[in-house]
Amino acid sequence: MTDASILDQVVRLRAAGLTQAAIAGLVGIAQPRVSEVLAKAGRAGRLPDADRALRDASILRYRDEGLTQAQIGARVGLGQPRVGAVLRRADAARRKAQEQRARACVARHGASAEDILDAWWDGLGQYDLHLLSGRSEAAIRQIVRRARRRGDPRAVMRDSASRAAAARAP
Repeated sequence: MTDASILDQVVRLRAAGLTQAAIAGLVGIAQPRVSEVLAKAGRAGRLPDADRALRDASILRYRDEGLTQAQIGARVGLGQPRVGAVLRRADAARRKAQEQRARACVARHGASAEDILDAWWDGLGQYDLHLLSGRSEAAIRQIVRRARRRGDPRAVMRDSASRAAAARAP
């Protein structure tokens, strides 16, 4: 196969929305070579935003199904490190949205203990809750402590270190 025919095939398949890994398999060349051909052709090596959003949604769906990053990568044509990066970006966006909801809820005048527990569960710390709600840090600690004694699952922060420490505590 000549370089010109490879270039034509790669560009045509990329325009159809295929990943570089899928193109490599169809054309019979390595993925890094596909990347080089696309760069030489002046084509971006990335998927269009709409296609990337669909791929990222597939990655999240596969994670929810319990697949490993390597298994997900094999299904969507990406390496495990790239799948991990997509998942980290999605998790960061989810956490940011949760924190924004929590901040809005607690910043309301007269935030209740329930609002504070919801914000704690969404990841806001005691100091942030103190600043936003106008209650003392001791009052925030007391709200969380009482909820823990009641067995309220919101009284345990979502991060794994806090969950592990709470599980060890009597």
